[in-house]
Amino acid sequence: MICSKYFSNFLVKQNYTSSKLYQTSLTRNFSMTAKSVELNSFSRRKKSDTDIGWILLVLPISAFGLGTWQVRRKIWKESLIQELKTKTKFPALDFPENQEELKTLEYRRVKVVGEFDHSKELYLGPRSCLTDGGAENSNGLFSGSTKSGYYVITPFKLSNKPYTILVNRGWVSMKNKNPASRSSGQVAGELN
Repeated sequence: MICSKYFSNFLVKQNYTSSKLYQTSLTRNFSMTAKSVELNSFSRRKKSDTDIGWILLVLPISAFGLGTWQVRRKIWKESLIQELKTKTKFPALDFPENQEELKTLEYRRVKVVGEFDHSKELYLGPRSCLTDGGAENSNGLFSGSTKSGYYVITPFKLSNKPYTILVNRGWVSMKNKNPASRSSGQVAGELN
């Protein structure tokens, strides 16, 4: 009982002392002149909602611009695919005499006479086997299950012109990369 009385007196004294210290520090910190109050009010920028408003305005404008660009890109891509389909169905042309004409023959089939140089074959790979615009795979669950191989690019020396062109001979699996394993594809002699 006596202990609690002394303890409560101690707490009252502590509260009184701490409140006096707090009041003193407040008066010291807030004793400013009119000039310092004026400067403080202009030194800090007042926050407003205009910054957020500008950000909220920029986001939909950017999204609209990107969406418009994607639609235009899709239209361009579809017209390019249609152009490729129509040009590849045209009948084959003779190889032009003038090299400048080749620029206008993009995606067109061309007749050539010559022979393959199998000693200088190039292999682009590893590449997935593409059939009908998609990768051919065994189960479709994992990318590791896709068949991997190479595109065989073979130089073709023209007989009647001093040119050599590169011909994509198609895709071969990794086990058939060696020309000895695909002897039926090693065509010799002059071809049309």
